Amino acid sequence: MKSLTSGRFCGMRKGGYLAAVLAAALLVLLPSGMALAAGGEGGSEAAGASGGGDAMTAALTLDDVLAEALEKNPRLKAARLFWEMARRKGPQARSLDDPMITYTEAVSEIETRLGPQERVLGLSQKIPFPGKLGLKGRIADKGAEIARIRYEKALRDLTAEVKKAYYELYFIDRATDLDRENKTVLDYFKDVSWTNYGLDVSELDELVRAQKSAAAASLGLLRIEDMREAAAARLNTLLDRPPGAEVARTAELDPLPFDHRPEDLYDWAARYNEDVKIAGLEVEKGELERRLAGYSWRPDFRVGLTYSQIGEPPAAIPDAGDDALVVTLGMSIPLWFSKNRAAVDEKGFALEGRLAERSAVVTEVVNRVKRTYFDMRTSRMVMDLYGKRLIPEAKKSVDFAEARYKTGREMLARLLEAQSMWINFRLVYFRAVADYYKSIAELERLTGRELAD
Repeated sequence: MKSLTSGRFCGMRKGGYLAAVLAAALLVLLPSGMALAAGGEGGSEAAGASGGGDAMTAALTLDDVLAEALEKNPRLKAARLFWEMARRKGPQARSLDDPMITYTEAVSEIETRLGPQERVLGLSQKIPFPGKLGLKGRIADKGAEIARIRYEKALRDLTAEVKKAYYELYFIDRATDLDRENKTVLDYFKDVSWTNYGLDVSELDELVRAQKSAAAASLGLLRIEDMREAAAARLNTLLDRPPGAEVARTAELDPLPFDHRPEDLYDWAARYNEDVKIAGLEVEKGELERRLAGYSWRPDFRVGLTYSQIGEPPAAIPDAGDDALVVTLGMSIPLWFSKNRAAVDEKGFALEGRLAERSAVVTEVVNRVKRTYFDMRTSRMVMDLYGKRLIPEAKKSVDFAEARYKTGREMLARLLEAQSMWINFRLVYFRAVADYYKSIAELERLTGRELAD
């Protein structure tokens, strides 16, 4: 944020009585929230009373947007439906192939000793080697479990993204308040500079600097409003709303303590992170698939029943015209050794690849936890430094400069420089609050656990 003042815009010269009166009038006209303390530890009310939306509109809470996102987000719906789809694969994998029925009608009758064979009806069933269907079912169950974890991952990813979008909007709302406060101060100050210059109380360069600072403040306000539109569009996308849908002002946040040790976070990430879980299930699935590939060396069986309808022969023969019933048995011969060996080797390489992938995922997730934890800790230190020390000290500087100015012992430019520092310190504080909560949201995503109550 640009400093409110740069140099001495309005001189408090000895005998400059009219300038002093005008500047004092400025202090009276300034919004009361501009020169009041932020309260407490930099407090969420430090944004001031200016701007921030309709006071009659209820603040948008994090619980509100999370509930709406979980209900409406299309990606979450898709992940749940894919899970339901995967659950239906187990019964299919465990079932035998459909039996086959055949019917044969003789175009030219086939003569047999008992008479002409008129038609044949056959029924057969393929039976896999014992244990093969069970393995297929277990593989399908692993696939369904992976789909369930993917749904849980989509749920946790959505929760983290909604939180981060909400916290960014929280910062932008507070930054907007501060920019409006900044603009109001500079606009008043520009008017006073015009008056002072017209009365030959101040110099031209002071007026030019005042105009330049006021213009920069107006541009900064336009930029922060554009940033809010973009942040609101991001949140609307997660809530499956039109991008331009109105988003209310975010509610205040009270920073919560974070008491978890980094060692615990690393352990939770290695055990509960959804990507780690999926990688582990892929390994288990790969082991089952390799075992199933070993069945390529074992035969499958077929059982059949054939009924032949026999016509009456032209001559009288004992048992002539009796229909025939035949039972058939068959099995496949795993003769092509190169094909079967290749199938086993393929699944072996796939398993080794999945083991390496699981190791890489664990390492990556733990490293991301480390980086995010230190980002979170840095944001917490900035919050404490500015909220507990620098913002109260800046407010004291504003009060002190204001008191000295009222007695004629301080220039207005110095008072507004103190005001600028107070605004900038609050901006840093709110940025740290938003980053602190965004880091916690990312840690929750990485560790697969709720970390803030």
